[in-house]
Amino acid sequence: MSARIYKAEKGQALAEAALVLPILLLIIMAALTFGMMIYVKTLVVLSSSQAARVGSSIYYDDTMTAEEKTQKIKTTAYYYLGSGISGTDRKVDIYSDGATISVKVTYNYKLIFPLLHEILGNKTTIPIQYESKFLIQ
Repeated sequence: MSARIYKAEKGQALAEAALVLPILLLIIMAALTFGMMIYVKTLVVLSSSQAARVGSSIYYDDTMTAEEKTQKIKTTAYYYLGSGISGTDRKVDIYSDGATISVKVTYNYKLIFPLLHEILGNKTTIPIQYESKFLIQ
């Protein structure tokens, strides 16, 4: 009797694997994608805050022109972004009202897995941005 039960369940493991494997792969892809997005967000926050810090410290420096100050702030932001992520689809905006300086860093994260494009509404990139404000010293 036990031999018949064994023979009847011969392909059961293959059928279960065929049902579970696509869902498991989707969960793994989503976890990898969101983990990378969190890493990129961390770098964007770091680059924005460090660029704003540099901007607040050189704002009243008379030895530099306004263009040199802007370039130094952007170079700082790009340095921290470039230390962990590749690609050139990034932007740094600098604003000042005389009392504070704001640096907004935007990075367009490219989705790697095509199935996620469909889930997120046919988006191929997701903008990740952060704005830091510092008091001018």
